[in-house]
Amino acid sequence: MSKWMSVLALAAVMAVAGVAEAAKANKPANKATADKANKAKADKPLRGKITGITADKDNDKAVTSITVTTGGKKNAGQTVTVTADKDTTVTIDGQAGTLADLKSGESVTVSPATGKATTIAASTTGKAKANKADKAKKNKKTA
Repeated sequence: MSKWMSVLALAAVMAVAGVAEAAKANKPANKATADKANKAKADKPLRGKITGITADKDNDKAVTSITVTTGGKKNAGQTVTVTADKDTTVTIDGQAGTLADLKSGESVTVSPATGKATTIAASTTGKAKANKADKAKKNKKTA
C-alpha cells in the first residue's frame, strides 16, 4: 500500500511540475520580447470595411471616428473603432480626400491599427473586385 502511495505522490508532483512548465513556456522570455511582439502587432495596418462613421456633435461634417469590421465572408472578424482628427491623412481610390468623404461600406486600410489613425486609405471598388479586374486584364494580354 505504501508503494502505491509513493507512486501516486510522485505522479502528482510530476503533473504539477508539467503544468507549471507549460505555463512558463507561453510567457515571453522577458519584457523586451513582450514589448517587441506588441509593437509588431500595433505596426500592422488594420484592413476591413467601414461599418460606421461618428461625426462631431457640433459639426456634422467633422468625423471623429470610424468603425471598421475586419475579416471576410468566410471568417467573421472583429469590429474596431478608430479615432481620427484633422491631422489624419485620407486617400480615396488614390486621390486625396477628407474624413467627411468616407462612406460606410468602403474598403479601408487604417494605420496604425490602434490609437489615433494617422492614415486612412479607402477604396470604393473594394479589394476583391479590383483583384478580379486585374486578373481579367492579365488574361486578355496572354490570350
